[in-house]
Amino acid sequence: MRLSKKIKINEKLMVLVGLFYLAFTGSLFYLPFTPGLFLFLFVPVVYLDIVIGLKAALVYNTIFNLLFIVYEGVEYNFAFPGKVAVFLILGCAFTYFILYLISHFCEKYKSKQRDLKESMAQLAASYRTLESTQTKLFALARITKELLAIHDHKELIPVLINLLNSHFFYYNIAYVSKNKNSEINFTMESRIGFTGIDNRHLINIVNEYTPFDDVLIKTVDRDEIIKTTDRVCADTSKRGKLILVPVVTNDDIKGIFLIYNEGDWVEEEDRDILRVLADQTGLLLNKLELIEEINYLAITDEGTDLYNQRYFYKRLNRLFSYAKKNNKPLSVVIFDIDNFKSLNDSYGHLFGDKVLREVASLLQDNIRKNDILARYGGEEFALILPKTGASIAYNIAERIRCIVNKHIFETGGGHKIKISISGGIATYPECKVSKAIELIDLADKALYKSKDDGKNMINSVR
Repeated sequence: MRLSKKIKINEKLMVLVGLFYLAFTGSLFYLPFTPGLFLFLFVPVVYLDIVIGLKAALVYNTIFNLLFIVYEGVEYNFAFPGKVAVFLILGCAFTYFILYLISHFCEKYKSKQRDLKESMAQLAASYRTLESTQTKLFALARITKELLAIHDHKELIPVLINLLNSHFFYYNIAYVSKNKNSEINFTMESRIGFTGIDNRHLINIVNEYTPFDDVLIKTVDRDEIIKTTDRVCADTSKRGKLILVPVVTNDDIKGIFLIYNEGDWVEEEDRDILRVLADQTGLLLNKLELIEEINYLAITDEGTDLYNQRYFYKRLNRLFSYAKKNNKPLSVVIFDIDNFKSLNDSYGHLFGDKVLREVASLLQDNIRKNDILARYGGEEFALILPKTGASIAYNIAERIRCIVNKHIFETGGGHKIKISISGGIATYPECKVSKAIELIDLADKALYKSKDDGKNMINSVR
């Protein structure tokens, strides 16, 4: 390290040292010469060779040799004996040889020093890159862990956008989902940043660059993307990086992330990490949508899209427990389509299925938000009315019966018919029951009474 520091000494200072050296050697004309003194005087030349370089050292060495020859020439009146002449020639040649030898090793040393500095610089850059990559991989692991804890696919994208904003400092992020059955290609699903920019403009940007199947990075003018930002970037240039990240599932683009930051901030690991996140997002969306579809099918009647009997019992038991604990009323209504078998026999089972769907739709459109409607079995429908007493339950059931009576059903052969429904109501705590199933049994008995009394009516358990 000391030698490397010496190499950086100002050359002008070395020139002054050389001039001083020449002045000093010039004074040797008045001093007796010895070989030791010769070597002593040669040391500064070697030093100059090491510090400044071979060319400068050769100049000083040539002057030194000339002065030495003149010095000896004065002593012998320039009539050199043979041995003295040989000594002078060998001495001068020796000095040049030593300088070349020293210069060779110095150059090798300097070359190794340069290589070492370059290696150290590359190592430092690699360390910074490794540290940055490690930080981003840790952030990726944390993001993945939080995403895996999500159970609703509608929450996945907003959560991911916030995580990208907080962990990777992407200040402007938007996600547009692809529309399958629409003339509009994309719909804005979630966003953060892009202050002053409406959704339509962002969707137009996505449409401009699609289609593509991998992470797309573009350098764009800031004015093309964003008017103002929530945070101030360190880079005040008017250009930034726009990244489009497709979320692909089953070889089809499901959506696209749109990311913009000012300055030249994108590194290669950003591309790789965003690609990994996009793949994970696609897999998680598929998984969550599949789970939701399975859950939906598990509680839904296929023929009417109402809740099925299993879900009906599950909700009724919970609501009955709540009603008992809090002393709240709870009513159950069971409807049955009158003469449904004769409809099937007269017009066919396809028309019967159509009647079931239309009646289910009429019932669903005329109940309250918190009421629970299910297909109970066959042509029967069950309705749970939370926090509803007997009189209100009767009014609701009677209103629904009248709506169904007025509805016209088209048979498909040009015929139009009307049908009727009957219903039975049981209400807690008017009905002294201890279990939810007992409430259903009483409502069923009230339904049978409506059937026995002539159908097309509602009866309540008294």
